[in-house]
Amino acid sequence: MRKSTKIWLIIMIVSNIAMLYFYQPLIASFTYFGGAVEIVPTWETYVGLTLFLVAIVSGFVIFARFIKTQSLSKQIFFSTIIPTITFVFLMFFFFNITTMEQVGVVAAIRDGLAINTATARYAWMAAVSGVYAIYLLITYFFFTIPIRKLEKALEIIRYGGEPKKSLNLGGSKEFRSIENDLRQINQEIKANNKRKVIVEEN
Repeated sequence: MRKSTKIWLIIMIVSNIAMLYFYQPLIASFTYFGGAVEIVPTWETYVGLTLFLVAIVSGFVIFARFIKTQSLSKQIFFSTIIPTITFVFLMFFFFNITTMEQVGVVAAIRDGLAINTATARYAWMAAVSGVYAIYLLITYFFFTIPIRKLEKALEIIRYGGEPKKSLNLGGSKEFRSIENDLRQINQEIKANNKRKVIVEEN
């Protein structure tokens, strides 16, 4: 583990532990009454928001570095499992929001999003489904970039050409292994081409 990763990990742990204290004051600063949300911030609110942002940023960095060390199948799994759980939760929440007890957060969300009819409820469910579908599309596109780079490199090799000297597939550890193999092949192709030139000159 790199030193910077250890530092980010410590920051993430400390910020999340501190949030255990500041979570309640942070939530208590938001009140809902009479169809309106009122915010009464205190110093604990600002500290809580700061810790929340720090926890998100540090968590994202740790997660991104963790994903980078995984195989392609695990990268896809870990990148989609949390959004999928969130998607299922939101679909359940919006489907049942009109039948839940209309107090606190539920009432605030229902009034804030104007979910007063079945049409509005299904519209928000459709919106959540659309966002989830776009996320999956972007995720799969991102993780398949090395495959497209690999296809181009192999096409060049197939016709006796030389891939770029700075061949870089990126992606999961499988692609990094393939990248090393392609670089060796690239060197062999260059060596063979040089030998052919020498033979032709002689």
